[in-house]
Amino acid sequence: VAQLEAVKSESSASIFGKWRVISILKSKKIIDLPYEKWDMQLTFEEESGNVGIKSPCNSGGCNYELKGSEISVGGNCFFTEMYCEDELKNKWEKKLVEVLAEQTEVISLNEITLKLNGSTFSVELSRI
Repeated sequence: VAQLEAVKSESSASIFGKWRVISILKSKKIIDLPYEKWDMQLTFEEESGNVGIKSPCNSGGCNYELKGSEISVGGNCFFTEMYCEDELKNKWEKKLVEVLAEQTEVISLNEITLKLNGSTFSVELSRI
């Protein structure tokens, strides 16, 4: 138990910075998306309490709050509104904000890998 607590407290220190979305899971199954091609990114800013979001066609951000290993994302979310020809990209830009708003826990697997868990979705990230 002490080792698990150390990982959780370490995760709050290591979340800040730029991360690439490696996979999104729904009910523990990876959603089939072209992650590498789309290069979706999250940037957690410590001072402002904002998370920047880079999606396939647009960029935006949301407020977030981090308390130990608990995270909540949402409120004041915004996106640029550039036209995106691919309907799947349009769908997942909107869905990404929904997925992030559902996250409740941060798990630091190591310095370059991070996982956000929610009740339905989880997001696996790699440090850039």
